[in-house]
Amino acid sequence: MKFFFLLMITTVLVVVLVGCASSNYNEAMELYEEGSYEEAKVLFEELDDYEDSSEMVAACRYDIAMLAYEDESFEEAQVLFEELDDYEDSSEMVAACRYDIAMLAYEDESFEEAQVLFEELDDYEDSSEMVIVCKERIASDVLIEIYEKKCDSKWAEIADDGSYLSIDSNPHDIDDAWESDAYYALERINEELGFPASVFRKMGETTSLDGRLTEKTDTYIVSWKYHPDKGAEVLYEVSIEE
Repeated sequence: MKFFFLLMITTVLVVVLVGCASSNYNEAMELYEEGSYEEAKVLFEELDDYEDSSEMVAACRYDIAMLAYEDESFEEAQVLFEELDDYEDSSEMVAACRYDIAMLAYEDESFEEAQVLFEELDDYEDSSEMVIVCKERIASDVLIEIYEKKCDSKWAEIADDGSYLSIDSNPHDIDDAWESDAYYALERINEELGFPASVFRKMGETTSLDGRLTEKTDTYIVSWKYHPDKGAEVLYEVSIEE
């Protein structure tokens, strides 16, 4: 009789616990379907292995990460997707977050930071192309800075986008006229852009018979020509080697 009584008590307790778990599961599922993923996750975690609660915890974490991504909180989303390992397309979403973080840096004109981030992404999307674009923007900014600090608008011209800088030692083509500041600025510009000292020497030895001469680095091309009546005309251009 005593055994039968204990059995009945145990059965009642099991039924009550199962009923509670079922009720909590349904509540958690309703919260999930409403998009209340944080609250749903807490309830599913408390249910341990009841039904598919473990899988639903992962689903909640994924959707929380996706909400962060859609809200453009890319760094937060990246961390959340990384914690999910290979769940669904979490690995791909980590790469998407890193790409968007790099693009935000680019749009903020933090080109050096963006370049590093795109380089880390290898061939993801157009990351390789964006590395080149970042290098071009960095190089263009250097030309603009050189123009502003080392040049005079009387004999120098800079492209609006910084893609080229031109120097003319006789801008008005007056016979025997010579802007010495323009000529000697070439040596400083060459040095800052990474051209060897021999390039400035070649510029000084150029004659009208030589035509237009060219030298280049991994980032810039410089071309120049000389005529006694027109002076030296020099063009620096951004040219990134891929």
